[in-house]
Amino acid sequence: MRVYGAIQTRFWTNPEIENLSDQAKLLATYLLSSPHTNMLGCFRIPIGYISEDLKWNNEKVRQALADLISIHFISRDEASGWVIIHNFLKFHPIENPNQGKSAEIIFDDIPKDLIFLPELMEKIIEHGGAKHLKEGFRNSFGTVSKLFPNQEQEKEQEQNISSLQEEVVSGADDGTQCPHDKIINLYHETLPMCPPVRMWNKTRRGYLKQRWKENKKHQALDWWKQYFEHIKQSEFLTGRTVGREGKPPFLADLEWLVRPNNFVKVIEGKYHGARA
Repeated sequence: MRVYGAIQTRFWTNPEIENLSDQAKLLATYLLSSPHTNMLGCFRIPIGYISEDLKWNNEKVRQALADLISIHFISRDEASGWVIIHNFLKFHPIENPNQGKSAEIIFDDIPKDLIFLPELMEKIIEHGGAKHLKEGFRNSFGTVSKLFPNQEQEKEQEQNISSLQEEVVSGADDGTQCPHDKIINLYHETLPMCPPVRMWNKTRRGYLKQRWKENKKHQALDWWKQYFEHIKQSEFLTGRTVGREGKPPFLADLEWLVRPNNFVKVIEGKYHGARA
């Protein structure tokens, strides 16, 4: 069992982390430092473990996991409970041969059919860890990669990984009463500087449908026109601010704008000092 887990200070200034709900932030810090986490940032953590440790019900756990998946902080295989923290090795690289030996043991225990195992191998190499692994073990990376499924199977597994998000946001009906296409058109017309919608999948439809249903005021295209006009006045949301630490400025897309926590903050004027 790990004795401690380090969290970089820059975690708290990451714009995507800043805009998470408090429970998603807590879950992120838990995943970075929990006794179940390992030195590769790829480990099995059933929902029951999280529920017990944080004293949350399963629904609260699933919602927080979905939020972390949505910003690509983690990916999770719902069937097995395995998770990967995508940038873990960037901030916690394998630094010496002794750590390399431990990493090999951990890697051997990871199921070889996980869809994100190739990414883990790439991260080990990218962040300098491979030089601390035995040559025979490094050579086995090529063998492992041959075990992965074809593109059709990969697509199926990716859908399985995202099923957690869809389970949280999907309702009993198909959302046909919400005019998705018309709202997307208003978004494109009003906010041409923001990222265009290329794909409007079930998860994204779920978020927009919930915003449409939760308040009668939202069930009018004029309201959405005003909402997007309000966003247009925000320098932060429309990419007109300086990015932090040399990164490009933040630019909100439609999915981000209709996620529940962000939606409330935008309406309250958190990002430009005005109220919608």
